[in-house]
Amino acid sequence: MLPLLLLTLACAPKVIKYPGLETSSAPAAQQAPSPAPAPAPPPVAAKPTPAPAPKPVATKPTPAPAPKAAVAKPTPKPAAKPAPKPAPKPAAKKKRPTREERVAARKDAREDRREARRDDRQDARQARRDERKGERRAARGRETDGERVAKAAAHYIGKTSLTCNGKNYRYDCSGFVNVSYARAGYDLGLLNTAALYDLAKEEDLYHRRRRPLVGDVVFFDNTYDRNGNGKLDDPLSHVAIVESIDDDGTITLIHKGSSKGVVRIVMNLEHPEEARSPEGKVWNSHLRGKSSKDPRGTEYLTGQLWVGNASFWSSSALVATDDDEK
Repeated sequence: MLPLLLLTLACAPKVIKYPGLETSSAPAAQQAPSPAPAPAPPPVAAKPTPAPAPKPVATKPTPAPAPKAAVAKPTPKPAAKPAPKPAPKPAAKKKRPTREERVAARKDAREDRREARRDDRQDARQARRDERKGERRAARGRETDGERVAKAAAHYIGKTSLTCNGKNYRYDCSGFVNVSYARAGYDLGLLNTAALYDLAKEEDLYHRRRRPLVGDVVFFDNTYDRNGNGKLDDPLSHVAIVESIDDDGTITLIHKGSSKGVVRIVMNLEHPEEARSPEGKVWNSHLRGKSSKDPRGTEYLTGQLWVGNASFWSSSALVATDDDEK
């Protein structure tokens, strides 16, 4: 029974009191008809749920920059005052050259001009000489240039004048050398003995070999008292041309002597102090005539008076003429 009672109580209507309205909990059969049900109360608006606050993001604190050290500005230096310009020195008086300095300057100028002329002459002769040099040695067995000079010199032995290609030359020792070289196809000009010696030095043709070559020009000193002072101070007083050389060193020369004209003489530089060999062969001819006025120590033989030689025929700087006299 108890459960049934409890169920009944549970299903009994409840009286809800509203202001101004009274309701009874009696059953509907016993009560008067009730008015229409009151309208439902308005719904209570739900409170909006507040959004959760954002979580703060942890950030590392930025260290404050260290304060910069104050840079000291350079203190401007005061402008330096320009140094006062030194007073100009008075111009020194130009020293007048001495007489010796003027003479030396003129001598140097002459040497420079002489060297320039020599170089120009050598270049011009070299160009012309090269054109003809091969022609004279083209044929095999042809005589050498020195032999041509010796042959030309022998042509004038016994002659009383010196002529080549219609041109007359001085009738003395240097004139004989010039005409002999001209006949062989060379042009030495009209040089005297000293000038021939200078040319040989300039062209590097001078030598002192004891056995010169055929065609060489031979120089001698003190062959006579040229200045007439009775002293042995007459250099480069004579020249001759080498014609041949023997096995024993005896050299046959052709020269224009003082009284006998163009003749042959001999010289042996291996025995310059001996006039003859032990067998009686002439080694050195007497080139200087003896005189009572000769000073002490005077020498007379060719070997004693010999100075040196020059191979003009081997120079490419000398011009060869084309019209050789036959």
